[in-house]
Amino acid sequence: MKVRLVEKGPIHYTDDIVVDHFPFLLGRHPGCDYQLIHPLVSRRHCQLTEAGGEVVLRDLESKNGTFVNGNRVGDLGVLHDGDEINLGCFVYRVSFSDN
Repeated sequence: MKVRLVEKGPIHYTDDIVVDHFPFLLGRHPGCDYQLIHPLVSRRHCQLTEAGGEVVLRDLESKNGTFVNGNRVGDLGVLHDGDEINLGCFVYRVSFSDN
């Protein structure tokens, strides 16, 4: 399964993110799998993992939180095709494909 985070903000700040391995770390730190440069994004903001065939989003105690469909992720949230993720000022739509 491939996961693509499709950038959907009114102004496109980043490219779409292709998640090609798990765990996949998002944040400002240069050691992250995908670096999001903005002061509202924490150095280690969130992580995508796979568990039991599902993609799980884990907030890593980010200062401004991680949101799925407008709801703050407490610790973990299972992602579904079409979900909307907010990380600081960045907004992405989750897209799954089998190839």
